[in-house]
Amino acid sequence: MDTTAQVYQSGEPHTKSLCARCSGCLSAYKWFPERRIEEWRDYIARAVYGAPITHDKNSNQYAIISNIAYNLQYLDYLNQNIKEQFLSRVLLAQTFKTFAITATQVVEGLLYLKIMNSPYALPPYEKISLTGMIELAWQKKLVITDKDMYINMNCLKKRRNKIHLHAALDISDADYAMFGRLGYLNDTKIIVRRFLQRFFEIDEATRREIFHFWRIRQTPTIRSINTITIIKTLSRAA
Repeated sequence: MDTTAQVYQSGEPHTKSLCARCSGCLSAYKWFPERRIEEWRDYIARAVYGAPITHDKNSNQYAIISNIAYNLQYLDYLNQNIKEQFLSRVLLAQTFKTFAITATQVVEGLLYLKIMNSPYALPPYEKISLTGMIELAWQKKLVITDKDMYINMNCLKKRRNKIHLHAALDISDADYAMFGRLGYLNDTKIIVRRFLQRFFEIDEATRREIFHFWRIRQTPTIRSINTITIIKTLSRAA
């Protein structure tokens, strides 16, 4: 009897889960991000243009907004993965790293949109680095309006640069040492959620509702595992 049949006949309640066994392989119980791409597009557009997105789908800014929306969904997934999956320490560290890098990409994309729709917009053909965007936003007080946020944005930039695997100085600078702490993930979330709250001009309660996957993790990831599922899995293996 295959695993799917066992789940169907067990009579156990299914849960929204990344795990096929926990969801019963049923689409109704499969985990999906809370917000659809279209909803994210409109939410971002309202913050940038003051109205739902109406751009030509072939336009540059429509593509940028779409990329941000895709990565917000991906961050929601990564957060769920950290919460639900029983990962090894190395894989957990790499997931923390991916979360930090993806979060910084979202910040970079939003900052670019803010600059390009301000009086300080650059010519379309002119490229600007994340460093340049941070400096311009700080000088012109676009989202980055205080020294602490300026320092934090530069901190995020350094974390994003860890995408270059050959940049490690020694083993203490390798991924496992740098990203293997829960505090690292929480620090990243604190920095980015403050930026998001400022960018979207929302209060803390709204930010918690819209960006629920930026909540700080207070307990070890292992505690979020479905203990019953683990016990049953071990029993079957025995």
